[in-house]
Order: sequence, then structure tokens, then C-alpha cells
Amino acid sequence: MQTLKRPLLILSFALVVSSLVHAQTLSLSGFLYRYSPGTPSPSPVIQYEIYLFGQSGMWIGPAITDINGGYAFYNLPPGKYLMRIYRVQYQSQTQSQRVPVWEQEVQVPGVVNPIVLPQDR
Repeated sequence: MQTLKRPLLILSFALVVSSLVHAQTLSLSGFLYRYSPGTPSPSPVIQYEIYLFGQSGMWIGPAITDINGGYAFYNLPPGKYLMRIYRVQYQSQTQSQRVPVWEQEVQVPGVVNPIVLPQDR
């Protein structure tokens, strides 16, 4: 009886660890940059909202760009998605508007080439 418990315990542990690792599978990631006046290289764009429109007909997101301009989506079904990037424009303390600045088709799983926005976006 004791010899049967040990393999079952090891198998159970392996399944739990495997499911935890699988639960955090990276599906899509990338970086967002913008040229600024007077700078020779692009700078990271912070706090832009990125949404994906999937084959299911639903919007997924937002992923918010971090201090390095990075974003990521996790646990997405494989396939093609329409990615839209928005800048949030605040009109007052209580009202905001999303301004679209970029759109492209992406493949999941995948890594999107760095996106460099023009100065005016």
C-alpha cells in the first residue's frame, strides 16, 4: 500500500505544477514606442490601452503599456486577432475619451514587432 501512495503523490504534484505553469502561458506580447520632438530614438509609450478583437466577436482587454512600453495578453486561444491601440484623452476629471492611434492584425501565439508611432499619436 505504501509503495502505491508515493507514485500517486508524485503524479498529483506534477499535475498541479503543470497546470499552474500552463495557466500563465504567454500568448501575445510586444512593445510600443513613439518619436518625440528633438530625440534621435523613440521613447516608450506609457499607459496606452491595447485591445484585441477575436474570431469569437468579442473584445479582449485592455492590456496597458508599462513603463518600458511593454504589454502582454495571456491565455488566448490561437488564431488571428485585430489589435487596436488607444490613447486615453482626458476631457475633465470625470470624462475621458479613447482615441485610436494604431491598428493591425496579429497572430496568437506570437510576439509583435515593436510598434513605433509617429509624433502626432
